[in-house]
This record gives sequence, C-alpha cells and structure tokens, in this order.
Amino acid sequence: MRREITMGIGIRLSIVLLMVTSIIGGVSVRSFVPSANKNNSQMMTISCEHCHENILVDISKVEAECEHCYGINEFRG
Repeated sequence: MRREITMGIGIRLSIVLLMVTSIIGGVSVRSFVPSANKNNSQMMTISCEHCHENILVDISKVEAECEHCYGINEFRG
C-alpha cells in the first residue's frame, strides 16, 4: 500500500516538474498549433511548365517544385 502511494506521488511530482520547466522555458500548447495568420501564403492551382499536370503551389514564393516530374516552376512578377 505504501509503495503505491509513493509511486503516485512520484508521477504527480514528475508532471509538476514538467509543467514548471515548460512555463520557465516559454513553451506552451499554443506555440505548437500552426496559425493561418502567421504566413501570407497564396495557394493556387497551376499547370506545370514541364509536364503540364495541375499542381497546388504557393505563388507568394519565387519557385515551386512539381510533385509529378520534380521540375522547378519559376514565378516572375
């Protein structure tokens, strides 16, 4: 009986220590959740320049790799 009580206290102590180190380190559950407002992605379906398959790319970047032929599609202007 006493051993079960000390094991329960050990588990609780471990959880409390983990919570305290997370708070001190500045880690929270919110920091692991991706937010749509963090980046300004502009997703668009385009035709690949090389294989002409439709792919979904982020046109706010300079280039994107095709998932079919692995060709690089460049965006200008």
